[in-house]
Amino acid sequence: MTALGRALELVARYDLEVRALLPKDTEIFDAHLHLGRDIDGMVGDYDQLETLMSQHSITHAFMFCLDEPDRHPAFRAANDRTLAYAARSGRRLIPFVRLDLNESPLEEAARCLDHGARGIKLHPRAQGFDAADERLAPVFRDRGRTARADP
Repeated sequence: MTALGRALELVARYDLEVRALLPKDTEIFDAHLHLGRDIDGMVGDYDQLETLMSQHSITHAFMFCLDEPDRHPAFRAANDRTLAYAARSGRRLIPFVRLDLNESPLEEAARCLDHGARGIKLHPRAQGFDAADERLAPVFRDRGRTARADP
C-alpha cells in the first residue's frame, strides 16, 4: 500500500471513531477555512469544500480568502469572491474579508460589511504589521454600525 493510501485509510478510520463519539444530531461548525488561490500556490476550491463539508456533516463555517495574487487594490477582488462563495453556499459559509492596512482599509471594510461580510480577518505576518500598529485603531473604532441579524 502506498503512503497516501495508508494515510487515507487512517483518516477514514479516525473519522468513523469521531462520528461514533459525537452525540446524534451534533452540529459541526468549522471556525476557520480558506477559499481561493494563495501567492504561495495553495488553493482552496469551492466544489471540493462543499463535498468535504457534506461528507463530514459540517453545517457552517467561517470562511476567508487567501493572500491572493490579485489582492491589490485592497483585497477587493478576493473579497468579492469571498462574498460570492458565501452567497452560493446558501449561508453555510460565513464570509470574513481581508484588509490591507495600506490600501483603504476602512472603505473596503465598510463596502464588504454592507455587502454581507460578517467579520474581518487581519493577517499581521502576511501584511507586515503587528498588534501595536497605529493603523489598526480606526479599523476597530466604533463607526456607529450595529450588529445585523441574518434575515
